[in-house]
Amino acid sequence: MARIPGAWPNVLRFAAMVLVWGSSFLLIKLSLGAFSVPQIALLRVFFGATVLGIIMLTTRRRLPRSRRLWGHMAVVGAAQCGLPFIMTAWSGQYLPSSLSSIFNAIAPTMTVAFTPLLLKSERLTRVQVLGVVIGIVGVLVLIGPWRFLDLSHLADTLPAQLVMLCSATVYAFGLVYMRRFVSVSGHDAVTISFLQVSLASLPLLILIPAAVTVSVTFSLVPVGAILILGCIGTGVAYIWNTRIVRDWGATRASTVTYLMPMVGVILGVVVLGETIDWNEPIGGALILAGVVTSQLGAAHRRAVGVSSPVVT
Repeated sequence: MARIPGAWPNVLRFAAMVLVWGSSFLLIKLSLGAFSVPQIALLRVFFGATVLGIIMLTTRRRLPRSRRLWGHMAVVGAAQCGLPFIMTAWSGQYLPSSLSSIFNAIAPTMTVAFTPLLLKSERLTRVQVLGVVIGIVGVLVLIGPWRFLDLSHLADTLPAQLVMLCSATVYAFGLVYMRRFVSVSGHDAVTISFLQVSLASLPLLILIPAAVTVSVTFSLVPVGAILILGCIGTGVAYIWNTRIVRDWGATRASTVTYLMPMVGVILGVVVLGETIDWNEPIGGALILAGVVTSQLGAAHRRAVGVSSPVVT
């Protein structure tokens, strides 16, 4: 641990990220008790951008002047915040929070799959391809297509599961896009995080009419959940993540995804009394096995002197 820059502060940041992001699916579920899907998406961005904006002002950071960087960050904000926020909140109406957290674990596998599309010089190794295949098998087991032989059950949760899968895929695209167009910008974690969250509001503007026409029933639990989800999960945690990627590297930082489903499942069962079908932990285990296999492939690539993507 002593050889890792900023070891113990980053250990604390890492643990906090696991708890905050792992509990985000529970917080979304609790927020749905008082807020609509458009309201949750907008409030997450609003509170996250507000916290990051205050940090920007108090530390006297300046915004980048490059129009190209702003354009790239608009894409990143939409892919990593705006669109996933909408899809995750919508799916949360129909899926247990524990199942949503398991679906989110496919993001690193999809990141590996997107890498050769945006980073032409970085081809997948056979081990990485195997990891992607294992992850896809895990998704199939997780969805449990045999359960939909009964057509009446098909419309219950399958659309929400597919939307949750799309959310993880869009997020993964955003990671690789950031690696391709933003990682060399030279700006610090706070500035990049502020741009990312603030510009995520652009695709959410279409939700404003739907958000303002729905009444809000204020109560302590949903309001507290949306505040934590926005201020910490969508604000401060993005700074933690960027710092850890910088100090530990992408491989160590990405292990946060291994632990998030565990937190999400435990909270869903303990707090909400959710139940888990036999195929869900098996599918989740296969997804994580695919992630680990892909990481081993990336490690082998570095060992033989080939560059690997840095996910920020």
